[in-house]
Amino acid sequence: MYVKEIVLENFRNYNEENLKFDKRGSFLCGRNGCGKTNLLESVYILAYGKSFRTVNPEEMIMLSKDFFRIKGFFNGEYKKKIEFRFSKGIKKILINDVEISSMKELIGNIALILLTLNDINLITGEPAMRRRFLNSLLSLLFHDYLVDLLDYRRVLRQRNKILYLKKIGKRNNTQGIDGWTDELIQIGSRIIEKRLSIMSDLNRSASFYYTLFTPQKDKFSIEYLPSFQIKENIEKCFRESLSKGREKELEKGITFTGPHRDELLITINELPVRKFASEGEQRTCAISLKIAQASFLKSKRKDDPILLIDEAVVELDRVRREKVLNSITDIGQCFIATTSCEKMDNMPSLKVIDIENEKSE
Repeated sequence: MYVKEIVLENFRNYNEENLKFDKRGSFLCGRNGCGKTNLLESVYILAYGKSFRTVNPEEMIMLSKDFFRIKGFFNGEYKKKIEFRFSKGIKKILINDVEISSMKELIGNIALILLTLNDINLITGEPAMRRRFLNSLLSLLFHDYLVDLLDYRRVLRQRNKILYLKKIGKRNNTQGIDGWTDELIQIGSRIIEKRLSIMSDLNRSASFYYTLFTPQKDKFSIEYLPSFQIKENIEKCFRESLSKGREKELEKGITFTGPHRDELLITINELPVRKFASEGEQRTCAISLKIAQASFLKSKRKDDPILLIDEAVVELDRVRREKVLNSITDIGQCFIATTSCEKMDNMPSLKVIDIENEKSE
């Protein structure tokens, strides 16, 4: 899949703009503040129905305007038109001119991977960041995974509500919790099974890219760590772990076991990257994981992913930068935002779009 055309109206600093793109992608050049990241953001919104920069759509409306509209035309195995409208606090998303009623109908239409400087948080941040990475990948691969994920969160909220009310004395018992526990185990076990099913291939892909991007021959590895030990049947082990932890759950008013507590252990030479690696190594690990994510999607889906790169490779040295960019342009359509296209000499031959002067070279 690739973006053929984007139409923007009253979005950020774009009044009325119609931009067309090559199948391979483009370098988006210009000084800070000219609109490079805004353009990447618009494509991201069409894929995920939300921004990667703000949770408030009001912030994306052009000054003195009262609405914005983003429209994208995508080509691939199927042609798709996706439109995002926001006006007077109401957002509407249309696919091929038909309004959708749920985000589940949007996610998965476009496989899109975003790389930014903040991706280092994938390595240095809390476990929730790494779970989000896995969830994003699997939701783009399996629609039923996204459905299970949303259902799991709903069931977990209900179960935690019972535990919390019991803890603070607003309930005398935990009546009803067994039903929620059964659902939690059934849905959660499917989530864990899906996560485990991709780890071998994902580890292999991420290791390949990390080795490609670094001169050292370090051993890179990722391992999925469930919140409970799995010796045999996942459901059985999940249930036993919940049973053993019931006293602690009642004390704290929260569920401690399940895929919402799982972790990805990322190591170099068997040492945790989060604790022992340099910032450069951590950044290279993060980029390797994101590109492995894109490569994995390319191998499993019928359409190629789209990659958005917002200054994510600027801090890499020239040799690594060249290797990274050559790798991603082989995976799918790439949009690379940079303040200076001169830095991209000897890089992949992509169309250059001068955002600041609104002209192409």
